[in-house]
Amino acid sequence: MSIIGQSRIPRPLAVLALALVAGGASAQPARELPVDDVSYAIGYDLGQDVLARLRADGVDVNNEEIAKGLLAALKGEAARVDADRRAHLMRVLEEELRRQEAADRLATDPVFRALAETNLQKSKAFHEIVGKEPGVTTLPNGLQYKVVKAGDGPKPTAESTVVATFRGTRMDGSIFISGAMEPVVVAETLAGVQQFVKMMPVGSHWRVALPPSLAFGELGLPPDIGPNESILIDVTIHEIKAAE
Repeated sequence: MSIIGQSRIPRPLAVLALALVAGGASAQPARELPVDDVSYAIGYDLGQDVLARLRADGVDVNNEEIAKGLLAALKGEAARVDADRRAHLMRVLEEELRRQEAADRLATDPVFRALAETNLQKSKAFHEIVGKEPGVTTLPNGLQYKVVKAGDGPKPTAESTVVATFRGTRMDGSIFISGAMEPVVVAETLAGVQQFVKMMPVGSHWRVALPPSLAFGELGLPPDIGPNESILIDVTIHEIKAAE
C-alpha cells in the first residue's frame, strides 16, 4: 500500500501471463496441451492461492459468490457490484486487515510495541511544532496544511480522477514516495489524502502533515514508514480528468 494504493497479482495469474507471453513468441508450440485440463489447473491453483490467503488473513467470505464473481469476469459480464462499490469494499477490507495485523503485533511483539509508543510521542511533538508555523491550519482530526499556492479551479470529489504530483516524506525529511504527474482516483487513496485533496481547487499547491491515524496507522508501511509515524505530503493538483 502507498499513498495511491497497491496492486498484487496472484501467483497463478502471473504464471498464466508468463505462459501467454512465452506462447506468443513462437507460432508453433513445442506440444499441444489439453485446453480443458490446463484451464482447470489454472482455476484450481488460483482457488488454492485465494483460499490460503483468506485463511491466513482470517477473512470470512462466501465461496460461491467468489466463484460467481470470477466466472462473471471471465465471461466479460457486467458486475453485480459496480466498480466504485468494489473499490470501497476492498479498501475497507484492507484497512481492517491492517488494523488486525497491528493489534496482533502490538500484543505479541514487545520491540514493535515499544517502537510504536516511541513514534507516537515523536509524532505528537512533531505536530505541535508544525502547528506553530506561520500559515499552517490544523483541523480537528489533526490534519495540518499550508497553502503554498492557491488554485482557482474546481475541487475534486471522491469519484474524481485527478492528475497530481505527490512527494511524501517522513518526519526526518527522507523521501518515501516521489511521483511525477499521474492520474489518481481520489477514492483509492489514503483517508487523509482523500480529505485534503477534496479541499484543493485545481491549480493548488499544498504542504500537508498527516498524523498516523490519517496515514498508515499503528502498522506503518514497512520498511518505509514505521508504526505510528506521521508523514508529510507536498502535493499539486494539476487537473481533474473528464469521465470516460
